[in-house]
Amino acid sequence: MTNQDQLVEISENDIAIVGLRKDGIVHIFYKDHAVVDIKGVNSMLETYKTFLPPGKFPFLIESGEYVVFQDEGRNYTIEIEHKVPSLKSAIVVDNVGYQLVANHYINSKKPKTKYGVFKDFDEAVEWLKE
Repeated sequence: MTNQDQLVEISENDIAIVGLRKDGIVHIFYKDHAVVDIKGVNSMLETYKTFLPPGKFPFLIESGEYVVFQDEGRNYTIEIEHKVPSLKSAIVVDNVGYQLVANHYINSKKPKTKYGVFKDFDEAVEWLKE
């Protein structure tokens, strides 16, 4: 998880570490070997409900090694998008494989909230602050 020193609060579930940064950005780090399926998406929703104050936030998303975003999880994410407290999301990728998956998700699922895919962490943070 990049820039952990910026976190003021942290919560953790089976698949991710979720932190609230000093600048109001929600930082999500999917753990190594996490499987994001319907169960995982529901676990994330529960973490948001119990951890975050009311309102909507920019989301900064990073993944560890070998994270699998299953089709059922991606489809379910679109179905319940209105329940996620996100204003917009920046996905930080460190390899071409994750970049292709992220871009495919955005282009094929057409989420209502704005998404950006970035190779540079600081650039992603700046985009979220716009």
